[in-house]
Amino acid sequence: MKSKTPQPLEPPMTSSHAPASSVGTAGKSVEKPALVGRILRFIAPFFVLLVFIAIASQLLATKPVATRTPTFAVPPLVAVTVAKTADLPRQVQGMGSIIPAQRVVVHPEVSGKVVSMTPELVPGGLVSAGDLLLSIDPRDYELAIVQAKAKLAQARFQWKVEQGRKRVAEREWSLLNDAIISTAQGRALALRQPHLASARAAVKAAKSGLERATLALERTQLTSPFNAIVQSEMVDMGQVVSPASAAAVLIGTDVFWAQISIPVNHLTHIRVGGESGSPVVLKQSTSGEALIRTGRVIRALGDLDPKGRMARVVVAIQDPLGLHSQAPAIRLGAYLEASITADDLAGVVAISRASLRSTDQIWVATDQNTLQTIDVKVAWRDRDQVYVHGVSDGMRVITSDLAAPVNGMELQVDQPRRPDDSQQKGTP
Repeated sequence: MKSKTPQPLEPPMTSSHAPASSVGTAGKSVEKPALVGRILRFIAPFFVLLVFIAIASQLLATKPVATRTPTFAVPPLVAVTVAKTADLPRQVQGMGSIIPAQRVVVHPEVSGKVVSMTPELVPGGLVSAGDLLLSIDPRDYELAIVQAKAKLAQARFQWKVEQGRKRVAEREWSLLNDAIISTAQGRALALRQPHLASARAAVKAAKSGLERATLALERTQLTSPFNAIVQSEMVDMGQVVSPASAAAVLIGTDVFWAQISIPVNHLTHIRVGGESGSPVVLKQSTSGEALIRTGRVIRALGDLDPKGRMARVVVAIQDPLGLHSQAPAIRLGAYLEASITADDLAGVVAISRASLRSTDQIWVATDQNTLQTIDVKVAWRDRDQVYVHGVSDGMRVITSDLAAPVNGMELQVDQPRRPDDSQQKGTP
């Protein structure tokens, strides 16, 4: 088998070897596709643009036509209250704290060893007036009474002896009356009148000694001077006490006082004195709950609060611990708010503080439901309300806020609300 030997490749024909006719034909076939490609690349963007223009024109020609509807201005909706003229009490607001009306440090009046104590003689214990707090060993004082009684008996005996001697002296004097010349002083001595007076004085002294010994024995029983709660005690069983040592501190439970600070210029509007004093509502906020008690102003203090330079009044609170009623207990030192009902304001209208606009003006809704601005005169302000003159009965006072109020603007008026008695009275 013979192997094939590769044939040498013939060199390509150059243009010098190619025939002239074949060269012209090949040049024309190459130039024609290139020209068409250039034309297409030039026309394509214009074609795409024409397509988008056609689509946009179609969309614009077929778009929905919006119909214009007329617009109407909606008047703002406002809330109103109907004004009512009345004679209303001023409400004076103040702050204060609870202090004891009765406080006493109990001291023994005699010396001795404590032999018994009541179980209530502890901090927080409750005692009534006359209850026994503690007893002191009475034996020394019982012996003193025995001695006083003996002295009294002896003094009475001596007085009776002197009475007998006086009668004997009077008989003897009557027998010698004409034979003896004497002065008045001599006659009194002869009739033993000074001796009888001395015996009578000794009897009185012995009686007073017995009374003193009896009183000392009674004082071995230490009792409560009034209904009280024990604030602290400083004595124990077996302790030797004396008048110089304190036994306990008692706070009266029948009445507590609230010392309230108020502006000085408000003091003239408040009635002071017992049952005729201005009524007061006291409120203590504790853990989100309001504790309400009532009282009356019983006196005004003669000095100002050294911190705030405010006047101070004292309010009496009966049964502050609720021991004899269902009233909530209020504790000493409690900080509270006070609303004092003072004298009356004649012919005023009570409105909320939010209803009073700047420069002492209010907004009212007219019968045509339009806005009207009215100037008023403020007679009194308290925490929640303002009392004004210049508002007629039946006026609808606007309580809502308006962004751009203009006199004469139309309004939608909500159902008018007539203030109830508690609002008219300014009850907090």
